[in-house]
Amino acid sequence: MNPQMIRCSRLRLSIHTLAAALFAALPLTLPATAAEPIRTFGETLELAGTTALQVKLPVGDLTVEGGRGKGVTVELTVRCPGEKDRDCQHKAEAIFLKSKRNGRWLVLEVDGYPHLGRHNLSVDVHLELPRALPFQADLGVGDVEVAGLTNDVEVDIGVGDARVRHREERARSVELDAGVGEVELYVDGRRITGSGLVGKGLDWSQARGEAHVELDTGVGDLEVILESGKAESGTPE
Repeated sequence: MNPQMIRCSRLRLSIHTLAAALFAALPLTLPATAAEPIRTFGETLELAGTTALQVKLPVGDLTVEGGRGKGVTVELTVRCPGEKDRDCQHKAEAIFLKSKRNGRWLVLEVDGYPHLGRHNLSVDVHLELPRALPFQADLGVGDVEVAGLTNDVEVDIGVGDARVRHREERARSVELDAGVGEVELYVDGRRITGSGLVGKGLDWSQARGEAHVELDTGVGDLEVILESGKAESGTPE
């Protein structure tokens, strides 16, 4: 085996070892489709002078929609396998939302999630925010879906997938980076895939638009769909 192949093999082994260690260190959660809602709660937050939103979610799935309102509406659903799982229900009661303002950022965080042990708890977060509000999300483990925003979108995930729909005429650049996984960009009727031996990366830019879309995952797949106003019905499902 030549030196280049040895280096590639060692890099691939290091990434997979890191991913395995991350999975082992995190609590086991049950997929939302196999669980029942135990708690659902939420609130509407005023921007109050802030001009961007950041969300922090240790474990869970996040759905984001752009709307016409002036505030940020958040709904959180906590799921357990069933009413007989008392331990899961007890942990579900400890989950809560907290928010703070940090300069231009409104920071929203899901807290109270158990850090140790194995359990069947899962968390879904749904957000609706003004379309033109810059958005950033930091997730430990989980999937992210974003649609309807027209400003900057930045998503950073340890383990999980991300899919973002954005307006082509608003997007100036797209940057995708997956440590282990695939990256894809759909724009102007084309499918552009990332390059790399193990991790995949993709950089795209155009002369118009102002928004920057940046997605990063340690282990998972990334997809950005840039929709034109005339061809939204032709985008992949």
